[in-house]
Amino acid sequence: MESLRYEDIHEVAELIVAAFEEDPVFKASFPDLCQRRCILYSSFASEMLAFSGSSTRVIKGYVNDEENRNHCNSQKRILSVASFREEGRTNVMHCMRVIVAGILQWSCFFVKYALEHFGVCNPLTYAYGIIHAFISLFTVKCTYYLFLYGINSIRSTLAETSFLKEKNWTMKKKKNLTIICTAPEFQGKGLGSQLLKEIINELDGKQYYDGYYLESSNPRNIPFYERNNFVKIGEITIQGQLITFMVREANYKVQNKIFPLQ
Repeated sequence: MESLRYEDIHEVAELIVAAFEEDPVFKASFPDLCQRRCILYSSFASEMLAFSGSSTRVIKGYVNDEENRNHCNSQKRILSVASFREEGRTNVMHCMRVIVAGILQWSCFFVKYALEHFGVCNPLTYAYGIIHAFISLFTVKCTYYLFLYGINSIRSTLAETSFLKEKNWTMKKKKNLTIICTAPEFQGKGLGSQLLKEIINELDGKQYYDGYYLESSNPRNIPFYERNNFVKIGEITIQGQLITFMVREANYKVQNKIFPLQ
């Protein structure tokens, strides 16, 4: 397990796009594949830049045996990533980071738009990407999908807050698991569980956080989270898609029986 480096953010964002572009909620929210890939890339790249870079960990390795044999001449690739967002900052600091993340998201969106259409991002393709993206984004259809996605995000956040309050988690010191994914060709090999276990052990070692919580938009991922000691606290259906909210107590809290999940 390694900490996220600034120069790895692009590779991590592309890995997230590959892992989530067929996610049912994102497919329902953004039917156009190019727009969906750009939204995914910009959302998570800006998230890591503004909020969770210091709490993002990756597993690197060689993709195939040939690369492994020739590792001296081959650079390791990112195979799995997990990222937490920290709570507990002041409201002013949080608002500033939200503003910064919003600006970064647009910039990252145009970068990905240029890459999707031209395969390279330079000043010329970036400028053209801005013009072309605005033309395509501000159609009636796309504006409708963006508005609907915003409304659904608000509904999801309100539901999450309600479930956390109901289970007495609102006042706990907690971290939000915003993303965990593995390169599609390496899924099912235990890399995700290994990474999640290591990063939670690292956070538990500080004996500061009471626990961790997440929101899952893909029912197929629930067994994975349950195997890693997350439990459901509530569910909501948005646009016909099931959203599940889960929590996990910190290991040292469980061992000391300081508070049971209510």
